[in-house]
Amino acid sequence: MYLFQAFGTLKVMFLRYDKPPYGMYESICDYINAEFPNACQNVYINKYIPEKYRILLPLLNAKVSEDELNKIADSFKTNY
Repeated sequence: MYLFQAFGTLKVMFLRYDKPPYGMYESICDYINAEFPNACQNVYINKYIPEKYRILLPLLNAKVSEDELNKIADSFKTNY
């Protein structure tokens, strides 16, 4: 899985599910943090990744609770 795929998966989770599967979110976070530990500091993020996905980057680096994930998903749906 690449960083773009992780963003796309989060987007699909947020838009298709009323409550995004928390276990899937945890798996994505664990994988991204293991494979791309310094993703937030990557100089190419701002250049090549659209803003609508850059907003999701901090969500991958810091795990949130299930309730917080549901709130973020609701916010994402209304702003997308």
